[in-house]
Amino acid sequence: MLKAGFKEIDYTPLEGFMPGEYDPYYARGARLPLQANAGVFTNGAQTVIIVAMDHLEIMKDYADDVRGRISEATGVPSENIWLVANHTHTGANMGVQFMKTPAEPEVAGIIAQRTVKAAVEAFGDQKEVTLSYGDTEEKRYSFCRNWVLKNGSFVTSPGYDRTDLDHPMVEPDYSVQIMKVEQEGKVVAIMVNYANHPDCHRGYERDKFSPDYPGYMREALKNKYGRDVVVLFFNGCCGDINDRDFENGTDRTGHRRDGVCPPEVIGDGIADSIINVFDSLKAYAGEDIVKAQSRVITVNSRKLTEKQREYAYRLKAKAENEYLNCYELETMKRYLKGIEYTPETVDIEIGAMRVGPWAMLSIPGEVYTVIGKTIKENSPYENTIISELTNGSYGYIVPDGEDMSNTYEGGFGAGDCGEGTATAIIEIADKMLREMK
Repeated sequence: MLKAGFKEIDYTPLEGFMPGEYDPYYARGARLPLQANAGVFTNGAQTVIIVAMDHLEIMKDYADDVRGRISEATGVPSENIWLVANHTHTGANMGVQFMKTPAEPEVAGIIAQRTVKAAVEAFGDQKEVTLSYGDTEEKRYSFCRNWVLKNGSFVTSPGYDRTDLDHPMVEPDYSVQIMKVEQEGKVVAIMVNYANHPDCHRGYERDKFSPDYPGYMREALKNKYGRDVVVLFFNGCCGDINDRDFENGTDRTGHRRDGVCPPEVIGDGIADSIINVFDSLKAYAGEDIVKAQSRVITVNSRKLTEKQREYAYRLKAKAENEYLNCYELETMKRYLKGIEYTPETVDIEIGAMRVGPWAMLSIPGEVYTVIGKTIKENSPYENTIISELTNGSYGYIVPDGEDMSNTYEGGFGAGDCGEGTATAIIEIADKMLREMK
C-alpha cells in the first residue's frame, strides 16, 4: 500500500535582502508567498521526504542541519530526505553572504524551523494515495543563453540585435513531467519537473519577495484544482537556460512585453500546458515502489586558467586608480582568493529516488542541459526526473572537454567543480538508477 502526506507552509519574511544578484536587493513585502512544500511517500518498507523550497540555493551545511532535524523528528534517514531549491533570484536570505548581499542568520533560522515543521506535519498526515503521471512540452519560454559566435568564440547572454551570433550551444530540455497524487479520488498534490532559470523579474520588480515563475505556476494550479492542493516543483538541468530569446527578441513582445510581469506570464503558461493534459494522465498501476539511496563522489575542483590569473592581477592594478564595477570587484576577489588557495578535490552528494513511476536524481548544483539530457538518454526508465540544486550547491556544473572559461558559468568563481565532474555525475547517475531498477 502506497501512502503519502503533504504540507505547505509559508515562510515569507516581512522584509529583508534577496540574494541572487551582484548588487544587493531589499524586499519589503511579497508578490507571492515564499513556501516550503513537503511531500512524504512510504510503502511500509521505505519512506522518502521531499521539501520543495522557494530559494536561490541551499548551502550544504544548512541542508545537512535541516535534514538532520527532520530525520531526528521522523526517524527517516537523512539520505532519504531532499531539500530542493527552485532557484528563484527573489527569495529570502539563507544566512550566508552572497556577493554584496549580507547574511541574515535570524531569517535563515526561522525558515529552517518552518521547513522542519512542514516535513514533520506531512509525515504525520499520511494516507493511502493513487498516482497518475505523464508529460508535455513547453517551448515558449526557455532559450540557451550561451552562444557560439561566427568567429568560433563563446559568449553568455550576448544581448539583442547582434549580427555575429552563429548558433546557441544547446537546445533546451522542453519537457514538463507531471505527477498527480489523489486521496479517495481528490487531488491532494501535483509534482512538476521543468528546466528553466527562475530569474525572470525585471530589475524594477525586485523590490518584493517572489517565488518567480514556479510560484505563479503553483498559484494557477491551486486556483484550478483547489487551494488546499500542495504543489512541489523540481527545477531540471538549466544552468545554461533562461527566458531570454537573444536570436529573435520575441521575449520582448511576448512574455517580456511592456505591461506584464514575466514570471506571471511564464507560470500561467506552464500551468495551462499542465492543465491541458491533466485529465489524460496515465494511472499508475505498478508496484508501490519507494526507494532512496545517496552517494558522495569526489571530483576535481575548478582551477584558475592562466588567462584568469592575468585578469585578476589586471583588475587589482586597475583598482588602485579606478572604480571597479560590482562584477569586476567580485571577480577580482574570487580570483585572488583562488590564487591564494584552491583545494584539489570537492566532495558532492548525488541522490536517487523511486516514487512509483518516477525515477528521480538529485544534483547539488546548476547543471548544464547536455549533462541532464545525457543522463535521461542513458536512463532505463520511462520517466526520469532530475532535480538540481538539491541538498547543497556547488555552483555551475559544466560539460567536460570544452573550454568553458569564456562563458559566465565556466568561470572560476561560478562553480567549485572542475574537469571530470560531468563525466563522474553521468556515470554515478547511471549506476544508481540501474541499481534501483
